[in-house]
Amino acid sequence: TPTGRSPHTIGDQRHALSGWGEAPLELNTRPDGNPPAAFGRFEATEPDEMWISDGLHGPIIDGKRAVLFALLDDHSRYVPGHRWGHGEDTLGMQAALHDAVKTHGRPRNLYCDNGSAYSSNQLAWSVAVLDIRLVHSRPGRPQGRGKIERWNRTVRDQFLVEIEAAGGVDSLDELNRLFTAWWIASRGVVDFGSGETMRNPREPLPQPGDCCPMSRVHRVRRAA
Repeated sequence: TPTGRSPHTIGDQRHALSGWGEAPLELNTRPDGNPPAAFGRFEATEPDEMWISDGLHGPIIDGKRAVLFALLDDHSRYVPGHRWGHGEDTLGMQAALHDAVKTHGRPRNLYCDNGSAYSSNQLAWSVAVLDIRLVHSRPGRPQGRGKIERWNRTVRDQFLVEIEAAGGVDSLDELNRLFTAWWIASRGVVDFGSGETMRNPREPLPQPGDCCPMSRVHRVRRAA
């Protein structure tokens, strides 16, 4: 957090979230005549303190739009999990999160927007079981999402253009296979940020007896 400590309470999280974000590119007034809000930059102090997630629209496969769900570590810019699915549904997001947690351990916080894939009770239950705080950005004010948006641009400009040039793919399985191969090959040559990678899981998975009931779901919504 900007104060150098992990936000363990909802009050601490709301205070910490007030500093998240990227500086705006435009300095002109908004349509309502008011100046735009100025946001400071935020970076998590260590790996696994916060993962950011977003959905990226891709090609149409079997008559449905493919969507990439990716998880990006805010501190290292490493991408611990990703999965292409059909549409912006919770199942695709959960699959990406499952792969990431299984390989790298769990983050303390998961920061995402208010899309349907991120606001379902199903995802809320999943992160509660893993003791992960689910934090939603304020609608229309996506502070702190510049890193994942840069990742999405890289995927669009360097992977999706190649898929389109090759005539597309026939299935989600093929798309996921090609994407995984591209991501593994790209980690050494594509600049996604600091270039640092996470080495060992820093947050072990909870034991079954430690799982949280639904009444203890950690969710923080930034009200407009």
